[in-house]
Amino acid sequence: MQENSHIVYISPGFARDVDDGYCMPYFQNLLTALHRKHPKLRVSVIALQYPYHDQPYQWKHVDVYPCGGNNTGFPSRLRTWWKAERYFRQLHKKQPVDLIHSFWLSECAMLGNRWAKKNRIPHLVNLMGQDVLPTNRYLKWVDRQYPRLVAVSEFQAEMFQKTTGERVSATIPHGNDLPQEDHAYQQERDIDILGVGSLIPLKQYDWLVGAVAEVVKTHPKLKVVILGEGPEEEPLRAQARSLGIEKNLTVKGWVPRSEVLNYLGRSRILAHPSRYEAYGFVFAEALWQGATVVSQKVGTARALPKWHLVDDQRQFTQKLLEVLSTDMDISRVSLDSANEIAFHYWEQYSQA
Repeated sequence: MQENSHIVYISPGFARDVDDGYCMPYFQNLLTALHRKHPKLRVSVIALQYPYHDQPYQWKHVDVYPCGGNNTGFPSRLRTWWKAERYFRQLHKKQPVDLIHSFWLSECAMLGNRWAKKNRIPHLVNLMGQDVLPTNRYLKWVDRQYPRLVAVSEFQAEMFQKTTGERVSATIPHGNDLPQEDHAYQQERDIDILGVGSLIPLKQYDWLVGAVAEVVKTHPKLKVVILGEGPEEEPLRAQARSLGIEKNLTVKGWVPRSEVLNYLGRSRILAHPSRYEAYGFVFAEALWQGATVVSQKVGTARALPKWHLVDDQRQFTQKLLEVLSTDMDISRVSLDSANEIAFHYWEQYSQA
């Protein structure tokens, strides 16, 4: 591809404005880094479900075309797809599209494949989460022989191969473009253990609540905070009450992403008991803010001096106790910068 090429991204959602740091921050990082390296590149984003309107707008250097799908079911979803195709035809007519890049092997990949085949355009698909599992109904609707498939971690690539018997074209992790502000990184840590994520059964935060009940026996002043929202929010609070640890553990609920970074900068440990992650963006955020990570072998998990991997709930509890009993290490660790990731994607674009 040339410096002035036109890439169209298809995504379930995109940031509603420049202050929206919660919607796919890794996607925002990639586009920002690409613009730094290739400022003449034209980038358009077709966002199917979010924001919840269909008025085009500009995000920094990117033209965004929302379809306002609002995650509706059928037959309303067909109208969302029709809006997306209309946007694509308009974009391709105004300036021919050189590459289609879809996020998730889902409706985005299905639409991208259709447009790519019809117009003979290369197509790149990012596998993003549980779309690699057998439960993904779109696996049978997307011709996987046509696009180049990119996984975000070796763990995810292996899961995709187990599901389909196929290999991905490349594995490229999410890029980090984390803020450098000193206020998010603190020498004094007033939170011992922090949990961050969607409060759903998959994330297994009941492990953390159970672990706290054991850890307080030797660390009675322990302070634990869980950030996130979901159907497990109230059950986790009830579990903490039943174990008599509500003074030690707070389930705070949803907070803005900027506050999440501040919480990470106040914490000694990020505890992440989830049984599945394709990547786990919070891992990189935690390490950059000086926290030690305790997690299962999911996503981009790797054994590091500040990253401890466990196999079950018993090991999870033991490792938390072990880390809390050692001297506090708040040194920063940087993983996979956005600039490096943008370079790897540019290599894939040139081959697509």
